[in-house]
Amino acid sequence: DLHTIHEPYCKLYPLLFFNNINLIEKLFVKYRLDIDKFNSNQMISTLSGGEKTFTAIALLFAILNVRPVPFCLFDEVEAALDDNNVLTFSEYLSRYKDNTQFIIITHKKKTMEYVDTLYGITMQESGVSKLVSVKLEEKK
Repeated sequence: DLHTIHEPYCKLYPLLFFNNINLIEKLFVKYRLDIDKFNSNQMISTLSGGEKTFTAIALLFAILNVRPVPFCLFDEVEAALDDNNVLTFSEYLSRYKDNTQFIIITHKKKTMEYVDTLYGITMQESGVSKLVSVKLEEKK
């Protein structure tokens, strides 16, 4: 139910992306939009790729806050984010690791820095794939 995740989403979005500045206010200032003519469909089209990505990520985390799951698969969800925002995503994702196991498919090095185990696929000879895994320990 969308009403159930509305409050967690409204709290998460500014926390993740705008450092506690209200999303709507920031977008109205950024794009000089007239609040009386506001149309959410037009608003989405004005967002950058990174802003759209954080909108979706905030929605995913809001759902996890309302209905935690033991396992979650993310396939390059942070691909459109720059390194600073990947860092924000990765740090926030770390909050869930005690309750949810994440498998994250990514090419972003900053995301890889936050994982406990890293798996990779390599092809040393044509047509033969090999799985490589590395357990990463927290630096103390």
